[in-house]
Amino acid sequence: MKKIYTIIGLCLLGVLIVYLLSLQESKDIVSEDQIKETTISFINTELLGGTATASLISILKESNVYKLKIDIEGQEIDTYVSLDGKLFFPEGIKIEFAEDQGIEEVEEKEIPNLPLVEDKVIIYHFWGDGCPYCTKQKPYIEKWNNLANVQVIDYEVYNIPENQAIFQSMRSAYNVQSSGVPMTFIGEKHWVGFAESMVPAMEEKINQCLETGCINPGDMISL
Repeated sequence: MKKIYTIIGLCLLGVLIVYLLSLQESKDIVSEDQIKETTISFINTELLGGTATASLISILKESNVYKLKIDIEGQEIDTYVSLDGKLFFPEGIKIEFAEDQGIEEVEEKEIPNLPLVEDKVIIYHFWGDGCPYCTKQKPYIEKWNNLANVQVIDYEVYNIPENQAIFQSMRSAYNVQSSGVPMTFIGEKHWVGFAESMVPAMEEKINQCLETGCINPGDMISL
């Protein structure tokens, strides 16, 4: 199953370096407390942007580096910072931030023998109240729903249990492991999260469905 992930694999993070250097003054070694505070603050503010939370599990001095074990939404990650605070080495990891960063995940599903809907596109859209990327996608959802021969069926999943059950069934039918929102299903394709860069592909799929027909995603779960 092909996914597109965010890979945090930078060797130097300039902003962190500058900030740590400003703390160390003439000292060659930055204290553990400074490393802990600054690294966690940088990850939460600059990398995660408040959409997920990193917390420190432990810090250990190893040779010429500090090893920090960090928890991000239940995933433990080892990162390293040089003793003088000049270098920050995040581990190369896979983190799905569909909702959080609007990361695109597009996948074509092998569809069972389902009838094509011609001259009409039915879009299934799952979103959450308070989700910032859902808010960013909303104008496009409204635009598509106002097009001739396009129908958007949407489900708010944060607060409505029955919608959560439908969401789970749809994800299972499309073999989607992520539970991030927004999640948009058009024909045999789905997108997790939202970014402006995803709009052309979505609209291309809508046009293709209008021209040649597409399955109704709801037929995947007999809605």
